[in-house]
Amino acid sequence: ASRFSTIDTGRGCVFTCDFCTIINVQGKTMRCRDPKQVVDFVRESYHEADVSHCFFTDDNIARNPRWQELFAGLIRLREEESIPFTFMMQSDLAARKLPGGDFFVLASRAGCNQVFFGVETVNRENLRSQKKFQNQVTEYKNLVDHCHSLGIVCHAGYILGLPFDTPASLKQDIAELQRVGFDSASFYILSPLPGSKDHQRWWREGRWMDEDFN
Repeated sequence: ASRFSTIDTGRGCVFTCDFCTIINVQGKTMRCRDPKQVVDFVRESYHEADVSHCFFTDDNIARNPRWQELFAGLIRLREEESIPFTFMMQSDLAARKLPGGDFFVLASRAGCNQVFFGVETVNRENLRSQKKFQNQVTEYKNLVDHCHSLGIVCHAGYILGLPFDTPASLKQDIAELQRVGFDSASFYILSPLPGSKDHQRWWREGRWMDEDFN
């Protein structure tokens, strides 16, 4: 079995989802490592420790301001140095609209074989309530089909307990995830984590929250 490693190539997020703590912990200004540092890390990890797969832990690598340079460097490793490197990444669902070439085509050439998408919900009222305007449900199937054509497995991150969820609507949502063609999914219970807008609003409104978030 190949060895596995992790690295963050960048931090921050440009979006403003109410449930999220990233923008308060890491900020909304995107920062990134020099792509050469990441490429050197991958090369050295392979030659010194036989690491051939990595999880890029960035919450949204698509918004790394130097993603093109990063992917170009990884493509050279694979195509010119014959290093059989693959990676998993996290991306928003609007990444295909980025300028500078098809993001997922280049990601695939760079070695991406799995992507975690922050789907959160396919309920349009929930998306509006969370200010997740970049998520366009009607585009999901084409995006997943496109990734599959490139050999990229698609994982959906999904939140249970958003304002317009009901037991019946969640059954419909899961059927929609299956129809779209996501390969797997993780389900998370909505929690007003300290640092999120949800937590701040619930505190102001005097709503009950467990004191121990552990």
